[in-house]
Amino acid sequence: MVNGLTRTFDLDDYFVDPEGDTITYTAHTNIYTDVVSIGEGNVLTVTGGHATAGEDSVVTVTITASDGQGEQLTHTFVVTTRASNDAPKITLVESGTIAVGASVFE
Repeated sequence: MVNGLTRTFDLDDYFVDPEGDTITYTAHTNIYTDVVSIGEGNVLTVTGGHATAGEDSVVTVTITASDGQGEQLTHTFVVTTRASNDAPKITLVESGTIAVGASVFE
């Protein structure tokens, strides 16, 4: 993922209770709690973030599905947010005078 990119997943498409019990979900991360959330309709939202120039962000996410009858299942995955690849920048030199034949880069 990249910073700011959001993906959603309907958890009911991935978890099934064999007895047909209603499943409730929780999501936990090892760091950066704003990376995942579970909203209305059991929709998991994953948002890329916290990568800095030259350094990716890696967050471990654990989803717990509970059937309300004492049974639960956990699934863990990793969200990696890639550092952005910004365009090169130039630092302009202050105005001044340079002699003919001289180099600015000396």
